[in-house]
Amino acid sequence: MDITIYLPDELGKWAKENDLGLSRMLRDAVEEEKRRREAEAALEAGRATHKLDVREPDGYGGDDDITVRLHGTLIATQDVDDGHGSTEVYLGEDGKLYIHDFLGELHRDAEPEHLREYLDEAAYIKAMRALGQKPVIDVGLPYLADRERIARPRRDTYARPDHIVITLTSGGLRWNYISLRNHLDVFPANAIGASSRSGGEGEKLTVHFDGLPDPVKTDITGAPKYFFRCRKPIGKFFAHHDLRPGEKIAIEKQSDYEYRVLPVR
Repeated sequence: MDITIYLPDELGKWAKENDLGLSRMLRDAVEEEKRRREAEAALEAGRATHKLDVREPDGYGGDDDITVRLHGTLIATQDVDDGHGSTEVYLGEDGKLYIHDFLGELHRDAEPEHLREYLDEAAYIKAMRALGQKPVIDVGLPYLADRERIARPRRDTYARPDHIVITLTSGGLRWNYISLRNHLDVFPANAIGASSRSGGEGEKLTVHFDGLPDPVKTDITGAPKYFFRCRKPIGKFFAHHDLRPGEKIAIEKQSDYEYRVLPVR
């Protein structure tokens, strides 16, 4: 279809002098607007009331199980097949993003850039397309994990410390996991496997849990979890030291693939 575009003389002269591809620019703009409107229509058509089982802090170091009725559209789901359910992303009728993670926590008023922390690349792209936004994928960072899995950049990430301290949460203690998401620079990139074993495991680390008789061989699960895959020894470690929410543990690097985990008291 031929379309005539009017530009004021001065603006048209400038565009010509700068060799702007007006036809291509218009086509790109129209295609972008088309994607945006189609995404809006799909979101409108998918609106529903979703009942979510949510864990909320009870104010006493534990959790309350509540039901949340979320009014909006489910735009992306990522299954986690090792007994943790799935992570879901919703766009509420209020225009806010909600992330219901695999541990039952509901993250309210999230930003699109936060999705990369909770979803793998395919689910992230799907969510961004549903929002009518262009996905942004990071590559080439020094601590980039293999097979296109990456952690969110953070300040001082290049320091590569050999000692980190992590505060335990009630969810971690309940489900026997230690969140490593903000500390992936301490571990070899090839030690990060897929979210589930069926997707592939990373190189094994040797982890010594203080108080347990034998070291454990394990890798680190990929997005959205990022914790040691072997959770039974972690549960034994928590029980041995009677650890509670808010208490801290330390992870010490012994060598490139060997670590020690102990309580901080």
